[in-house]
Amino acid sequence: TSRHICLGSIAMALDLILIPLMAVLAYWPIRNGQFVFDDVHAILKQDAVRYRDWRLALRLATWRKPAFLSYVLTAVLCRSPKLSPTPFHWTNIILHALAAIAAAWTGAQLGLSAWWVGMVFALHPLGVNAVANIANRSSVIAGLFSILSLGLVLAHHPLLAVLPFLAALATKEDHMPVAGALTGTALIIHDPMWWIWSLVVLWITLFNYKAVTILLADNGHRNAVMSGYRGALPIHQHI
Repeated sequence: TSRHICLGSIAMALDLILIPLMAVLAYWPIRNGQFVFDDVHAILKQDAVRYRDWRLALRLATWRKPAFLSYVLTAVLCRSPKLSPTPFHWTNIILHALAAIAAAWTGAQLGLSAWWVGMVFALHPLGVNAVANIANRSSVIAGLFSILSLGLVLAHHPLLAVLPFLAALATKEDHMPVAGALTGTALIIHDPMWWIWSLVVLWITLFNYKAVTILLADNGHRNAVMSGYRGALPIHQHI
């Protein structure tokens, strides 16, 4: 009994060390990458990031505010006057390592090997696009919060799970279907508070879906203008 507890603690400590270590080693080559593609518009052309201005960042009406604020935080931690891409890449790598730990913990809630779940998540090639591109940090952060919300539902803490889900939704709008998955998960494990997630789904369906589509259309219009294309599609065609 006490021996098993000790061995379990050692295994957990090894998981907490080795899983993020493998995530860092897997993405080690990108640490010296440059700003490319959408990074220019998402970071270099944003005054709030360039001037490390928190007030301006908070005033910006962007749907993906947590990801945008993380750019400002990275810029603040970057002490050089000129923005360097290295700290931004390192932030993506660290966030991915944290998501791998969250995936391992969630896998353990399902009775799976935390080691294998964490390693598969950390090393799977599907994560490359989100981690290697700085502008795709929203996917990494939203994924981290969505995994945490799933783990909390599996651990029978549905109320606590709402908070990371809302953070994921605020970071990237295409994580809305996660609410339906979490509702189904709560039903499968016979959680008596499954109705909480039903209310979340209802709230998204009735109040947020139209707002999100309009925001997406507005973002598409703004991006087209920023790219020099003046004939951007009207909102209804984006929707």
